[in-house]
Amino acid sequence: MLETWSPCVDWGLLARGSIAGVVCAYPDPFEQEAGELLAAEAGVVSTAGDGYYAGAVDEETLAALIETLPATE
Repeated sequence: MLETWSPCVDWGLLARGSIAGVVCAYPDPFEQEAGELLAAEAGVVSTAGDGYYAGAVDEETLAALIETLPATE
């Protein structure tokens, strides 16, 4: 896992397959909309919840990412 300072770069890396997945915690709404569109067009599988977004290159990786998220009540 790597924490970066640039969500836009992360979205590009995910869309081109350079990283296997991304988790965004409380993302900026404008960056998130653009990033989700880019990811969807690239075939990324994703899920979103209260304050987070997770996207990955496949269902198995997405499931592993979701397991790392803190439980919400």
